[in-house]
Amino acid sequence: MSAISWKSGISAYWNVAADWSSGGIPTSTDDVTIAAAGTYTVTISDARAAKSLTLDSAGASVTDSGTLTLTGKLTLTAGTFTLASGGVLSGGTVVAGGGGAFVADDGTLSAVTYQGTLDLSQNYTDLTIAGGLTLTGSGGSGAGTVQLNNYDHGLYFTNSTTLNNATVSIGANSGDD
Repeated sequence: MSAISWKSGISAYWNVAADWSSGGIPTSTDDVTIAAAGTYTVTISDARAAKSLTLDSAGASVTDSGTLTLTGKLTLTAGTFTLASGGVLSGGTVVAGGGGAFVADDGTLSAVTYQGTLDLSQNYTDLTIAGGLTLTGSGGSGAGTVQLNNYDHGLYFTNSTTLNNATVSIGANSGDD
């Protein structure tokens, strides 16, 4: 296991070895940090893995339109993690609410634990749950919440997917323009 970080505030694909501090693409045994200053996007467009991922730069974003498999935590301290159309976040625990943002944009969570409020109230937000989803409150204790408070968004389940330890809050529709 090793710690690997994104080297600079430039936009590029996850699978470019030269952009990582180790000179190699992270693997399932690596703790990955994206914290370089600047405004940039790291794009995952194929199957990738890491032990953990910490996003800790306000101007940084990670867009997952491939598959990211984690065995540890996705910690959102600052910046934005977008689960884009066709994207899959598989395994691990999403730690939200620390200043970073998780945006569901037609992607899929597969066998994930989510700490904090899973906010799907942005317009045009869809999220598919596959292989189960466990929700916990902030810090990992208590029941978690899925927030659906706007129009043109949805929460979809595949096969016999289970939603564990959750409150689903469906607020008032604010309109459909």
